Amino acid sequence: MKNKLFLGAFAAMMFLGVPQHSDAAGNAERIIYVPSGECLNYGEYNMSFRVYNYGGMLTRCVFGVLQGLNVGFSWDIANLIGYETIHGRDPALYLKIDIVRENFRMPAVALGYDAQGYEWDDGEKKYSRDALGAFVSMSKELILPNLYV
Repeated sequence: MKNKLFLGAFAAMMFLGVPQHSDAAGNAERIIYVPSGECLNYGEYNMSFRVYNYGGMLTRCVFGVLQGLNVGFSWDIANLIGYETIHGRDPALYLKIDIVRENFRMPAVALGYDAQGYEWDDGEKKYSRDALGAFVSMSKELILPNLYV
């Protein structure tokens, strides 16, 4: 059962996570694990996977439902890799609204909410790293494409 679930997740990464290249693509919805000031354009999506201690995996799906509005969810699965029993946590909401689009002089500014914590601790029955919650993020692309500050 666990092998089939792992193969299904791997297949989803290979086929659904293929980057979409277009003239509008190139904005980074996240920089490493921190939300950027950019929002996905209408019709774009971003799927990301984060593997952490003891075989846990955090899956995040974000969709550009309107121009300047991203809605998504994240789902934490503990012990996905390994011999322990798999435990899925409740999905968490992710929202981001574009306040200012990046231009030559101004950085991109976004307001958002992320309800997902990281690294579930069974002993304490809570996440070791708390959810980001409400946030304001700013980012500016520098000289090279996809080089953000």
